[in-house]
Amino acid sequence: EFTTSPMEATYKKTGQKVLFVGCDKPISLKSYNLPFGYVKLLIHEECDEMAGVEQLHSIEDTFLRNNVNALDVKIFNPPKSVNNFMNEYVESTKNNPTTYIHHAYYYNVPVDWLGQRFFDRAEWFKNNKPKYYANNYLGEVTGTGGSVFENLTFREITDEEISTFNNFYHGIDW
Repeated sequence: EFTTSPMEATYKKTGQKVLFVGCDKPISLKSYNLPFGYVKLLIHEECDEMAGVEQLHSIEDTFLRNNVNALDVKIFNPPKSVNNFMNEYVESTKNNPTTYIHHAYYYNVPVDWLGQRFFDRAEWFKNNKPKYYANNYLGEVTGTGGSVFENLTFREITDEEISTFNNFYHGIDW
């Protein structure tokens, strides 16, 4: 049985439910109580849209309260910034033996699922905007997203290079 207010699906034989709960105001979930039982599967959809890892933990504390082997799934497209809280979260948990990180890619599904147009656009971005393609289609973290100059090379100037110049008044400043 499916209802829209509250949005849930109930298996009539057992009373088990699939609950659809929004996290627009995660603090309001603190008082959420199940009528019976426990949560066996918690899915955080688009969790990179939350205000931070604290909201993620608050939701887990609300729904994962029993000593039950619950599956806690976090789904998101990796933001381009290495400093985004979800990218930092993944990095901090990747060596945890209870964590499994899965990368899903558009090219691993039949073309019919997404449509030829999607694949054509992905190919165009791959050829014309490789950094955008790497982030949006391959899920790669491609930088901070705020770099003014992305073509800089940082290296030590050798003594030989220094000796070839009479002075250091050469340079470009923007």
